[in-house]
Amino acid sequence: MKKIMGVLGVAAVLLLAGCSSAPSGPTAAERQQMLEDAAKPSLPDGFTDAGTGAAVKWLDTDDPRHDCGYLDSCVNVEVYAYEPCLRGVYIEANILNGETVVDWTNGTLSALDAGQTGIIKLGKVGTTGGSTYKMTQVSCN
Repeated sequence: MKKIMGVLGVAAVLLLAGCSSAPSGPTAAERQQMLEDAAKPSLPDGFTDAGTGAAVKWLDTDDPRHDCGYLDSCVNVEVYAYEPCLRGVYIEANILNGETVVDWTNGTLSALDAGQTGIIKLGKVGTTGGSTYKMTQVSCN
């Protein structure tokens, strides 16, 4: 009889412990945030996710990889493929004079494997118009 009472006592304690009002895990909002964080790609420092399988960052003009070639005005964009871009990468940008769009430019790269980087040069010939670039499209195809 003592054994039965002891087992019932332990069962009652375990049952009551499971029914306590203390939170037993993350809230629904915390679980949702964990799911969103887990879905985000892991990117190298400085890159911004374009949401298309690729991330981008502007190269500084003092970066030794920065090159305008024959262009009178240019920017270089480094692309990081976090998913395979087997049909290439395409970037399009508006050229601004102040807040006014005065021209546009685009550039492409051939296929990038996941984890690979490349550089796309965007620019224009001629000195008239704007010299500020704003990316409008990034596609990992």
